[in-house]
Amino acid sequence: MRISMNRWKNFLAATIAIMAVVVAAPRAQNLVASPKPTVLPPVSVYSALSAQWWQWIFGIPADINPSLDITGINCAVHQSGPVWFLVGTFRGGPVVRNCTVPADKALFFPLVNTFDLFDPTETGTPLDDVRALVAPLINGVVTLQATLDSADVKDLFGYRVASRGFTYVLPENNLATALFGAVFPDGYPAKKYGPTTSDGYWLLVAPLSLGKHTIHFGGTIDLPNVHFTTDVTYNLTVVRAR
Repeated sequence: MRISMNRWKNFLAATIAIMAVVVAAPRAQNLVASPKPTVLPPVSVYSALSAQWWQWIFGIPADINPSLDITGINCAVHQSGPVWFLVGTFRGGPVVRNCTVPADKALFFPLVNTFDLFDPTETGTPLDDVRALVAPLINGVVTLQATLDSADVKDLFGYRVASRGFTYVLPENNLATALFGAVFPDGYPAKKYGPTTSDGYWLLVAPLSLGKHTIHFGGTIDLPNVHFTTDVTYNLTVVRAR
């Protein structure tokens, strides 16, 4: 399938996404808390988690969606399982969020990421075509940053991951309409979309020790017709699970 220039323009306007989410990671239950924050290497679980992240974030109504929250008040919405997601922002930064996280939860979040948010009238695009559509935006990433308790994470450009194919369900009052209604004025109906896929840079952090922690992350896309920078800080309090 040939990708039209109009669709490419819509994609650029509608799919710059920098955020993070909650998923059930296959091996996360085997992770143990460490006094020093530890980043896990980008193994196959990253692909599954990144797909589940998008399903999670777009499944939350806009009025309580963590990606639109600039304080952290919604950080626990729909979080479950052994992995919690942190989110970036669609509006750049800097953003500072305060969040309480139960102990024994790994954290998964994107530095910079994107996926193809389908036009409401268009579904069923072959995944190879979707991958060809999303990759150029991530090819335009020029800077990445991540610190865990003030310690820099090294070699961040080694953490690029393309997700597996996935579908997602938009509820009423959904995030897609809140963010991209200017591109598609009729909005996005509440229904199932996809299959689609995503691309980006992600980190999976092993469960943190009890107490206070700070995670800072972001990056910059610099292309002829797109310049976008995200800058997000989470002040985390890790507490014993009830």
